[in-house]
Amino acid sequence: MHKEGAANDPITTANMASAAENILQIREILFGDDRRAIELRLDDLENRLRESQQVMREEIDAAVQAWRTEAGAQTNALQAVVTSEREARIRFVEELSQQIEHLRQVLDERLNRLAADSNNNLQLARNAMEQQLHDLAERVSMEQAEIARQAAATDARLQDEKVDAQALSQLLDALAAQLRRAPKAEPTA
Repeated sequence: MHKEGAANDPITTANMASAAENILQIREILFGDDRRAIELRLDDLENRLRESQQVMREEIDAAVQAWRTEAGAQTNALQAVVTSEREARIRFVEELSQQIEHLRQVLDERLNRLAADSNNNLQLARNAMEQQLHDLAERVSMEQAEIARQAAATDARLQDEKVDAQALSQLLDALAAQLRRAPKAEPTA
């Protein structure tokens, strides 16, 4: 209990405060110059650090601004190149479209001429084939008439020969009959 009472005692608290102040004075005497020198150095370092930070910020801001300016210039240059390329491609496509249209017209003309020539050639071939068919039909008709005439002549000749063959057959039959009636002659020695 003695300890509790001593802690609450006003004389002891004043003694402790006085002792703490004495310790601070002793520290000031022993380390005061060094502490102040360190504080000055720290203040100097803080000031230099702030100045360096400010310089760095300014340099970074200047670099960012320079980069933005450079990027803007490059963007503008790229846009100019892209625009130029786009215009060149548009002109190329337009020229190509014109060439294609011209070729289409030439091809249409050639196809029309080819179709007309083909139609003319086809009509000429049809006419020639019709003429050949007509000539062939006439020739066939003439040959059929000649065959019919030859057939009629052959038929008439065969009829005549048939009559002659029948007459010859009858004559031979009569001769054979007479020979059978005739006396047989004996062979002479």
